Amino acid sequence: MKTILSILTVIAFVYLLSNCGKKEFDDISGNKKLSGRVYLIDTLGTMQEPQLLKSKKVYIRYDGTAASDYLYSVVSGADGYFTFTNLSARSYTVFTEEVRAGIKYTDAQPVDPGQKDSIILRLKPDTLQQRLLNLIVTDKNKERVSGSIVYIYGSQLVADNDTAITGAGAIVADTTGIYGNKLRIGLGDGKYYFKAKRVLTDTILRSPTLVSMTIAGNGLRDISILVQ
Repeated sequence: MKTILSILTVIAFVYLLSNCGKKEFDDISGNKKLSGRVYLIDTLGTMQEPQLLKSKKVYIRYDGTAASDYLYSVVSGADGYFTFTNLSARSYTVFTEEVRAGIKYTDAQPVDPGQKDSIILRLKPDTLQQRLLNLIVTDKNKERVSGSIVYIYGSQLVADNDTAITGAGAIVADTTGIYGNKLRIGLGDGKYYFKAKRVLTDTILRSPTLVSMTIAGNGLRDISILVQ
């Protein structure tokens, strides 16, 4: 008898364990479905065209609840499409995020499958929850200059002494992309100084003046640096 009770106890314990945790359809059992597509769009100019995101995990939650309380997730296909099923005619929020080079891109869209059966997620840089510097190098004609090296200094004295703009004493060096800018994250609160140069075949373009900015808190800041 004791042996039978022990076996039943083990079975019950295993059953409880197997039913713990979140399952895909525990919280929803409606007959609506929602299809969508997910893109990444860099609104800061480093990538002009929307990029489809494949194999991206996309989440759904009841509207007004925390992101951690999502109901379940699906993964987008090679063409960026995804589909949620078993939904009800009520308000949900569909959301996801992508992190590239330390920069977070996000989007969250409210939707009622009873009113709308498709949605598009457009992930853009999250400028509220992170600190972003958009380093832009331009020439005298205000055209952006790709391939420029931007040096960031923590001291004006050090920046002033680097008259040849070699980067001596700089705390960070970044290179602008094909659109003449570079996103920089990770700088702490404080005042920073910026110089840039662009090495060409027969000459070197350099910053004629020192650019400075005091940085505190999150948000997006454009920093334009002239070279000539």
